[in-house]
Amino acid sequence: MPQHRRRKKLLLISAMTLLVVFAAFCIWRDWRVRSIPDVGEPFDVEAFYAEYDPNAENAFDHYQKWIATYRTLSESNWYANVNYDIATDSWSNASEPTMEYVKKMRPLLEPWRLGSEVEQGYEIDPRDIVFESLLSTTQDYREYVRIQLLETSRLMHEGHHTAVFDGYQQLLRTNAHIRNGCLISQLVGFATYKLWYAQLELFLARDDIPVEELKTFLEDLRRLHEGLPKPRVALHFEYLSIRRSLQPMIDTHGWRNDLTRESEVFERVLNLFYAHWLKYYEVPPWEAPPLVTHSCATSQLSQWLASSRPDCTRRYFDDGAESEALVTAYHQLSYTQKYLNEFIPAMHLQPGYERTHEDRLFQQMAELQLSMHIYYREHGHFPETLETLVPEYIDELPRTPDVDGKVLTYEQDKNGIEMKTSDGKHSFYIYAPGTKFEEMTESEPEGSILID
Repeated sequence: MPQHRRRKKLLLISAMTLLVVFAAFCIWRDWRVRSIPDVGEPFDVEAFYAEYDPNAENAFDHYQKWIATYRTLSESNWYANVNYDIATDSWSNASEPTMEYVKKMRPLLEPWRLGSEVEQGYEIDPRDIVFESLLSTTQDYREYVRIQLLETSRLMHEGHHTAVFDGYQQLLRTNAHIRNGCLISQLVGFATYKLWYAQLELFLARDDIPVEELKTFLEDLRRLHEGLPKPRVALHFEYLSIRRSLQPMIDTHGWRNDLTRESEVFERVLNLFYAHWLKYYEVPPWEAPPLVTHSCATSQLSQWLASSRPDCTRRYFDDGAESEALVTAYHQLSYTQKYLNEFIPAMHLQPGYERTHEDRLFQQMAELQLSMHIYYREHGHFPETLETLVPEYIDELPRTPDVDGKVLTYEQDKNGIEMKTSDGKHSFYIYAPGTKFEEMTESEPEGSILID
């Protein structure tokens, strides 16, 4: 009898132990989800989808026609000797191959003109975007921009400045369409905008452009800038791409997901990560919390044992409690952590953030260029200080896109105004109308190039 009682007691203890372990597991299973803030989707996904009407005309339907034709022509390699630098030089220096190239390509620019007049433009539908989505038209857009700038260089040489402004508006409308996509799309848009700005800086030095035309183009430019897709659009596309691409991978862990609720943990961490970046992505660096780096060891044993470096690195804005919650949540991930490590690299969004605010500076400088030339034509000289332009000509002073946010330096010389960012990364020049570039010596500001 005592032996029977002992067995019964052992069974009871075992059952209670199993019950406690099971209860602890259930509590842990629930806790690892509840411990992560549930912010929901980082933006209204359905409302975002509604902005892209698949039944409406799409500018890329026109652009893709040009791409097909251009690629066929480019196979002959007859453009190998084209000098694209003529876009920021004098067309009178254009070589025969360059002039022949522009002549051949001019009729092929028509699809871009037609597409630029379409209100809606996007290459990838946000409902379909995945990692493997191709951006062939966006990648080839650089070539269109270079051709368009060669064409406007020719028009400048022939004195057709009204046609130049028309060409600029066409280019900027297509630029807006290109930006309407993922991070790569916006980076292409930023880079090609800089190419355009380089020519604008020199074109405005002509003294035969009436002030009224400058004012009209400035109004048009401000409207075009206002209509550009917001930087956050890129993060929307990135989030949708990651979520749609990674879900099938996570689903392969079927029973493990059910057992540990890992898929729910991953969803909350992903939402928290993008909600955090969306909160500050459009805030200028001098107003945003410090952008810091967090490194930690991966939770994946296989990566520890492999020869690859096991560290994981995340960039985030150190805003206190919210960023601490983000870091803590990231550590809650188990086997899905490797997906974030692989598909959201350490510096994935930081370059986008930096380029976004650099692009904002170039937009400000384009408007400032026009405002300065309007001021010059109205007063016969440039203003002594930038502050003179506020608020009649510009709303705010351009600032260096870094944590200090210092106003650009402003120095006058005999040829115009030189402006620089405090970090030394960017230098802009506002040439006085009628500047004779061919007379400028090597002692003049770096970047001074010829245009007639």
